[in-house]
Amino acid sequence: MGEHMTETSLKETSVILLAGGRSSRMGKNKAMLDLNGQPFIEKILAQVAGAGEVILVTNTPEVYQEYAFRIVEDNEAYGGPLQALYKGLEACVYDKALVLTVDVPLITRPTLEDMVAKLEGHEDIHGLVPLIKGRSHPLMAVYRKTALSLFKRAVEEKERRMMTLLSQLTIVYMNEKDFGQGASVEREFRNVNTPEDYQGLIKEENH
Repeated sequence: MGEHMTETSLKETSVILLAGGRSSRMGKNKAMLDLNGQPFIEKILAQVAGAGEVILVTNTPEVYQEYAFRIVEDNEAYGGPLQALYKGLEACVYDKALVLTVDVPLITRPTLEDMVAKLEGHEDIHGLVPLIKGRSHPLMAVYRKTALSLFKRAVEEKERRMMTLLSQLTIVYMNEKDFGQGASVEREFRNVNTPEDYQGLIKEENH
């Protein structure tokens, strides 16, 4: 997939940003961490410009009032990312939902377009999950609304493990060689979870 689609390629795709975590390891809101003078969330938003819609799932909606995206509140007792993803998917207008956490500021549009394109034509598939260096990324993935009933059942059964849910879905996995930029895509799937991760990222970007 060396050629990528135009800016409108996400036009019929919902984007779900997950920002409801407690950020206990970071100690502050990861969405607002600065990288080269821009908050993480704004870097991510720039990569999904032109999407059909952008939905943010959060338990702190007051932080994001200046942004134009739709906000879905996740105020229930902490149910983890599976519950947040379910709430976002339930709110989607479009059949496909591109899911991202707010702690991946290095993600690029070509990578996201590759993911969405890979799911095209596979109406029987519930979703696409990247498998990078042998590690799956179910919170940086694409899901169809056809998976909603299975997400709902998992939430009702108080299941919090994404891997358990994935085992019940029909999923296609996408590894490094399936992306246009090959192995270098690994860097884009890097989560910034701790102050050490953040300082390491800043140091790299300044070199």
